[in-house]
Amino acid sequence: MPGLRASLGVAQETVVGTIAVPARSFEFETESLALKKTIVQGQGLRAGVKFDRASRRAFTTRDVGGGFTMDLPTKGAGILFKNMLGSTATAVLLGTQAYIQNHQPGTLNGLSMTVQKGVMEESTGTIVPFTYNGVKVVDWTIDAKVGGIVSLQLNLDAWNEVTTTTLAATAYIAQSSVFNFTQGTLSMGGTPTTTGGVVDVTGGTPVSSVTAANVKGTNKLSQARYFFGSSGIKAEQIENGYPTLTGQLAAEFVTQAAMYTAFAADAPLTLELEFVGPLIAGSYHYGLDIIIPRLYLDGESPKVTGPDVVKQTCGFTALDDQINPVIQIGYTTTDTAV
Repeated sequence: MPGLRASLGVAQETVVGTIAVPARSFEFETESLALKKTIVQGQGLRAGVKFDRASRRAFTTRDVGGGFTMDLPTKGAGILFKNMLGSTATAVLLGTQAYIQNHQPGTLNGLSMTVQKGVMEESTGTIVPFTYNGVKVVDWTIDAKVGGIVSLQLNLDAWNEVTTTTLAATAYIAQSSVFNFTQGTLSMGGTPTTTGGVVDVTGGTPVSSVTAANVKGTNKLSQARYFFGSSGIKAEQIENGYPTLTGQLAAEFVTQAAMYTAFAADAPLTLELEFVGPLIAGSYHYGLDIIIPRLYLDGESPKVTGPDVVKQTCGFTALDDQINPVIQIGYTTTDTAV
């Protein structure tokens, strides 16, 4: 029964590296979290010795890398957005059980998660808990394609992997659906403004020819902070460079104005990628609204390679306009807290 083979729980740590009990579980597609050992093998030349000796093997440092991919749910993902961006967002009541979280970039220092996966022993059916502390988001990708479900991929870095922490009895997020492409609208242009700390865009033009879009954030973290007296466990992975925000758009070459004109002139654009999910109550819907106030297209000219529809792929880079946050992820749910 594949659905029973694994679980994935997440909790915000109060103190970086101190294990917190996971408070929610996510349904996921794949995961690759794994312990990485640093082993040093001494040799030492010695008469009569032909092989490396066990007495000279040393286990010096430990590390954890990997991540997971999941369908982006309509509830519960605020904790992930918080740790992706270093956000300080709170859940603000809109009305009729609907709350909005507006996640914007902030510091990642002092911010970490505990992640716990339960893996079933095939022979006994026992769920073995693998717990990871000091978890930071190295990079993340939100991806949407025609005909598909919106996905979220996180690449993580953590301090350690242990199997001695009790598996948390967390519940999966109740009544959570997922965002999909039929709910999405991609608009470009328009004027971004930030009022009361919240970004909004007016005058954007929907681009109907786009077939795929993704947004990727990369956090620059010092991931090898090992010191004497730490028993081979790293210290907090602090920021050591500017983060980057990039992405890619794929479209049919329906009109030159859709993307090519801005690409050729290296003109700045505003992008809004919005998904309107099921109704919560009244006029409020579950929602995901990604706003990037200023980006530049780094793609290519359209190419005719045969009788098929001409297509154009454009990568983009988001930059700071020194007025608005570089990105805002708006998340409308029934969650009363991040």
